[in-house]
Amino acid sequence: MSNRSDSTHVDETMDISEHLDKEELTKLVEEHMQSGEYETAAFWAEKLVALHPGKSIKEKLPELGSYLAVLTAAGKWQMIITFINRHDLFLMHLLFAYMYVNALYCREMFTEIINLPLGYLNRWDDVPFITTDCTSFICVKSNLIRDSETQKVLDTIVKDRKYESRLLFILAKTYLMLQNRSAAASCLKHCLSTNPYSSEAMHLAMESRLLKGSEIQHIFASVDISNKSGSQIMKLLLSIHDVNIDKSVKSSDPSLISLNQILCADLSIRAAKAFHLYYNGCISEAYQITSDIVHEFGYYDKCFLVHVACLVDLGRTSELYDLGHSLVRLQPDKEVTWYTQKVFEQMYKCWLAYGHALFYAEEHEQAMNCYLRASRILEGHFEPLLYIAVEYCFANNFKFASNFLQDAESVAGANAIVLHEQATAAFMKQDYTKAESIYRRALKLITNCEDDFASISSMLNSEVSHFWEPVYNNLGHTLRKLEKFEDAIVVHRKSLLLSKNKSETWGSIGICYASMGDLENAMSVLNKALALKPGDDILKTALDKVLLSASDSPFVLAS
Repeated sequence: MSNRSDSTHVDETMDISEHLDKEELTKLVEEHMQSGEYETAAFWAEKLVALHPGKSIKEKLPELGSYLAVLTAAGKWQMIITFINRHDLFLMHLLFAYMYVNALYCREMFTEIINLPLGYLNRWDDVPFITTDCTSFICVKSNLIRDSETQKVLDTIVKDRKYESRLLFILAKTYLMLQNRSAAASCLKHCLSTNPYSSEAMHLAMESRLLKGSEIQHIFASVDISNKSGSQIMKLLLSIHDVNIDKSVKSSDPSLISLNQILCADLSIRAAKAFHLYYNGCISEAYQITSDIVHEFGYYDKCFLVHVACLVDLGRTSELYDLGHSLVRLQPDKEVTWYTQKVFEQMYKCWLAYGHALFYAEEHEQAMNCYLRASRILEGHFEPLLYIAVEYCFANNFKFASNFLQDAESVAGANAIVLHEQATAAFMKQDYTKAESIYRRALKLITNCEDDFASISSMLNSEVSHFWEPVYNNLGHTLRKLEKFEDAIVVHRKSLLLSKNKSETWGSIGICYASMGDLENAMSVLNKALALKPGDDILKTALDKVLLSASDSPFVLAS
């Protein structure tokens, strides 16, 4: 018989406290966790687990939970997965289920997550889980914790560290990644009910359109509030992010108005305001906020996509070029880097950008495929639906275009961008009266006009972003078709104020003058248009007709 002893065997009669102090080791773990030295913290946490080798796994579950938390902070995903699998910890308690699912998510093992038999938790309605069969159920029952004191300790850890809401948040992201939006939405509802202060969950719900603002408000109203300050801030963020909340409701809560003023310098509040401004077409104002944030804090993810979109809409190509190359150098592993470079295929907005490029190259069939792909990748956004409608307009399929425009309006609500395209579709159908009515509605939104009977001239006095120049220009064309020439000239001149000298706009003004019989002004304006674009055949034809027309003859330009 060998006299060699097992190197892992410890004499159970040995008094460990004579050699090692558990509280001192625990203090070392906590100190290094607080200082961000997670590798060192994991080193000392291993010593704590080894202090009681005679105990079974079930007898030291709280210690294992703390150890796994340190490994999570250190990013030891494969160690966590292997250890939990080896000891069947996943089936013992929600704490270990969270640790396991989190590690799988960080390893991008999404299919493995949804195939896990989480049904034994039996906690949340409307969240699809695989339930165990009879054999597995017996195994689960055998793994359940029988010691009520241990169960209580683990439940306290889960509650204090909010592991339940974290598990639901990870499941929501997983289901969204696999395009199961209903399951993701259910997970987020339960996540926010469990932890109404989770800004990550609220941002995901709003940005992915998984939950409406009214649904989140209902969740906030139905839970017990233990932190009034945190609750007020979450409500403020929701009121800024939710573009479908009525403006009168937004401005009627004095507590939110005061809080907005107090937190005006807060980073997330500024980012939310930039998003809201961009959504409502105030591109220059949104750019001012995002550029300040990027200059001060770098690539802050809550506003970075808005910043890139502002650069595109404002035509700041040099700045966009520099930004894209800087991102490639600093964070080549991030998808937003390649979105900025317009080559990353999994972001739906990149499919939109690719579709736009094909649209301007007159490759309309391929552009339509890109827009359809974008609409499938992420539902609940109006932009893909809008551009699909535009493509149908170009194909003269106004029935399908109208259907997609209605879908876009139902998603976006009162949105000037959608109204602009609806009016343009009506114009292409030669329904000029309807087009004028819709353009007026768009102008009311753009200028924040509350008067239902406001005249066009009164709305033209408002200062607006040059982003809206096409709305004014197209309204001018519509008014000309309706023979409202004076109004058309006024609107076209507003269009010129919002853009560089456009020969087409000057030409439209000249045609209006000629149609009114004011041939002197018509010749002057058309000559100016031709000076800007000498080779334009339409302008040449219009000027020739003016020169040949008698002063008392009506002016008609063939379409």
